[in-house]
Amino acid sequence: MDLSSTAKKALIIAVKNRGRDLLDALRQLYVVATSDASPSNVPPEIYDLLWQLLGDTSFSVKGRLLCVSILSILRTKNQRELSSRLPPRSVPDPRSLSLYVHLISRCLDRDLSRDLLSSLLSWYRSRGQDHNDKVLPLLCQTAETHRDVWSEGKVSTLENSLSDVLTGTPVYRRQSSGMQKKTSHDYFTVLSRLEEKGEVTTDEQMSHVMAFSCLQRWIHAIYTAEGPELGLGVGSSDDEGNQGTSRISTRFEESTVDICLRIMEQASLSQQQSSSSFKSITSVTSPEKKKEGRGLAEVCTVEVVRILDHICRENTSVLPRVAPTLKKILARAAKPAGEKPLTVYNAHVMLSVIEFFICHGHVMMHDVGPAMRIFFHEHLPKFLDDPYLAFELLKLYTKNRERILFQSNLFSVHFLPLFKVFAWSPRSSYRDIKYLLPCFLSARSCLEIFHHIIDLPLVAALLERSQNEKEGSADSESAQGSNSSFGNYRELIKRSSSMRDNLVTYRVLYNHFLRNENGVTVNLWDSISSLVDQFVTDVPPSQRVSDVCFLCPSLLDKFFEVMIENTDSREASWQDLWTELLPIMFRRLSQIYPVASYQASIRRVIENKILSLFGTHPIMIPIHRVLIFDAIREATNPETQELVINLIYILGEYTSSDSLNLTVKLMDELHEVLELMVFERLSLIKLGITSVHDELPSEEIVRGTDTSTDTRFLLVLISALTKLASRWQAIASKVMLCLAKVMSREQFLDPAVAQRAGECITLLKDPSVAAAVYDVPHTFGRRKGHTDENSSLPFILRPILPLKESRQLHDFLP
Repeated sequence: MDLSSTAKKALIIAVKNRGRDLLDALRQLYVVATSDASPSNVPPEIYDLLWQLLGDTSFSVKGRLLCVSILSILRTKNQRELSSRLPPRSVPDPRSLSLYVHLISRCLDRDLSRDLLSSLLSWYRSRGQDHNDKVLPLLCQTAETHRDVWSEGKVSTLENSLSDVLTGTPVYRRQSSGMQKKTSHDYFTVLSRLEEKGEVTTDEQMSHVMAFSCLQRWIHAIYTAEGPELGLGVGSSDDEGNQGTSRISTRFEESTVDICLRIMEQASLSQQQSSSSFKSITSVTSPEKKKEGRGLAEVCTVEVVRILDHICRENTSVLPRVAPTLKKILARAAKPAGEKPLTVYNAHVMLSVIEFFICHGHVMMHDVGPAMRIFFHEHLPKFLDDPYLAFELLKLYTKNRERILFQSNLFSVHFLPLFKVFAWSPRSSYRDIKYLLPCFLSARSCLEIFHHIIDLPLVAALLERSQNEKEGSADSESAQGSNSSFGNYRELIKRSSSMRDNLVTYRVLYNHFLRNENGVTVNLWDSISSLVDQFVTDVPPSQRVSDVCFLCPSLLDKFFEVMIENTDSREASWQDLWTELLPIMFRRLSQIYPVASYQASIRRVIENKILSLFGTHPIMIPIHRVLIFDAIREATNPETQELVINLIYILGEYTSSDSLNLTVKLMDELHEVLELMVFERLSLIKLGITSVHDELPSEEIVRGTDTSTDTRFLLVLISALTKLASRWQAIASKVMLCLAKVMSREQFLDPAVAQRAGECITLLKDPSVAAAVYDVPHTFGRRKGHTDENSSLPFILRPILPLKESRQLHDFLP
C-alpha cells in the first residue's frame, strides 16, 4: 500500500476541515503504517501534520495518543527523517515529552538517542522547570531504560539543576523580631505546608517536591551497578564502598545529604508546634489536614533512608555524618515517645533503618540483632496482616541474604517469625521463603525447622483464630465506648467471652506454635494430638490453611534436598544429626495436621527422601540398622506401610559389598529380620488379617483376595532376600527354603507372588547367574546418587502374569 497516495490526501483534508473524519483519517494512517513493511516514502508533510495535531490543545486525548502511536511506528523505520522533523527546541511543547522519552528508550540509533536527550535537557534548562512534574520523571525513565546515552556531562547538567532546586528554595523566617538562628522548620521541605491554605502553591515549592521525589529513582538508575541484588533495591556488589571518592559530584552529594538530614529532623519534630509561617502537616490543627498527613513523616523518612543508602554506597565517608541521626530514628521507631501506640508506619521506618545498618554495619560496627528482636516481638505480631510490611520484610532478607549470612546470625535466630509471614500469606511469600530456607538450616535448627514446616497449617489456623480474637476484642471495646444498642452489645460480649474461653482451652497450642523464640525441639504431638483434633473440629480449615497445606510439601522437599546434599556421612557430627532426625521422621508420619490430602503429601515426601538419603549415603545403613529393624518390625501400622516397604527395598538394594564392609553378623541380622517379616505376613494373610482391614470374612479368604499392599510388600521382601542371598552364599539355602514356604501358601496369595518366588528359587540354584543378575555394581557419589548398570533388568524380569486392575506395584510402573 502506498502511504503517500492514500493516507496523505485523507489526512490533509481532515486536518483542514477539522471535522468528524479526522479520527478516521488517523486510524487509516495507523493501519497503513503498521501494515506497510517499509514505509520509506513517507512525505514530510505527514510528520508536520502529526506534530501539529500533537501540540493542539483543542484536539482530543484519543487523537493525540493516535499521533504518538503513529510517530512511534514511523520512528522504527525512518529514524533520521523523524529526527529532522522534531519540534524546534526553542518552542517546547509539554505534550511531546512522552514521545521524546519513547524515542530515546526505543531508538536503535545511539547518535539519534543522544541528540534527542540533548534536546530534552536543553529544553529543561531553559523552561523545563515550569513543567517539572512532567520532565523529571521522564528523565529518570530514560536513565533507567537507556543508561548508555547519559554521558558524564549530561548527568552533571541534570544534577546541578536538581541541586539548585533542592537548595534554592527560600528560607521562611520566623515571625518574631530580632535575629534568630534558623532551625530545620524554617526551611521548606516535602513535610511543609502553608498554615492557612494547607497547599503547595508556588512553582519553587512544586519543583522542590518533585526533585526530592525523583532523587532515589535517579541515583538508583545512574549509580547502582548491575549485578547481584544486594541491599535496598539492586545494590552495588562492592561491600566496602569508595573510601572518600565518589562518582557522585560533591555539590549534588552535599545538597542531597543536607535535604535528607533536614527532612529527618523535621520528621522528629513534627509533633511540636512552631511559630514559623510554615509547619509540618502533622502539626496542623485541622482534622482533615491531620488525616491527610497521617504517616507522611514516616513515609518521607523511609524515602530519605533509601536515598542515604545509595549515597553511602558511593562514599562511605558520609556514614559518620548520618549514622547518629539514623540511630535516633531507629530508637524512636522501636518505641515511640510518650504513650503513643505503635503504628504500621513505625514498622516500615524501623525496617528501612535496619536494612541500612545491615548494608553498612560492617563499616560502623553496628549490631542490628536487638532491633530485629524488637521488630519481631512487638511490631510484626501486631501488623502481620499488612501485606506491604510482609513484602518489605522478605525483600530485606532476600536482597541482603549474603550479607546477613556472613555478618550476623539473623537467619538462625529469627526464622520462626518468617514462617509466620508465610503461614499468613502463603501464595505471595512462598518463593521467598523457599529461597531463604537453606539459610535457616544449621546443626542446631534443622530439627526445629523440620517440626515447624510440618506444623505450618496448624500455625496458619492459630494465626487466623488469634486475629479474629483481636478483632472481636476491638469490636467489643468500641461498642462499649459507643452508643450501640443493648442487644448488639450483649452479642459482642458473649462472643468475646467465648473467644476468651477458647484462648484458655488452646493456650498450649498458642504458646508453642506461635512462639517467636527458637530452640524448642521437643515434639509435643504425643501429648496434644487429641487437643489438635478438637481444635480442627472447632476451627475448620480455611482457604489460607488449604493454601499452606498445598505448598508445605514443597518446602519439606527443599529441606531434605539441602540436608541430603550437604551431608557428609563419614563425619561424626552428621551421623549424630541423622541419628536424632530419623526417629523423628518415622514418628511424625502419624503426627500430621489432620487433613487427608496433606497427610498423604507429607508422608510421600518423607518416604521418598528416606530412599534418597540411603541411596546417596549407603554407609549410613549399618549405622542406623537398629532403627531400621525396629521400624520394619512395626509393619502392622497402616500409616507406616509405605515406609516399611521402602526400608526393605533399601536393605536389599544398597547392602552390597561394593559400598559397605559387610560382616557375618550384619548379614545374619538382615536375613533374620526379613525372613521373620515374610513368615509374619504369610500368617496374617492366612488368618485374613491384612494391612488395610483388621479381619476379612472367612468366605473371602480365597485365592487372590489379598490386597495390593500385601502383594507389593511380599514382592519387595522376596526381591530383598534374593539380593542378599546372591551376595552372601551362606544364607542362600535358608532363603530358598523361605521362598518355598511362600509358594506353599499359593492359595492365599496373588499369582504374581508365587511366580516371583519360583523365579527367584530358580536363579539362586545357580549362584553365578544370581550374582550376575542381583549383585550388580553400584556407583555412588555425593551428588549422583545410585546408578544401576543393569537398570533394565527389573523390567525384563517382571512377572508374566499381570496384577489385577487397580493393583500397581510402583508409581513408576504401568
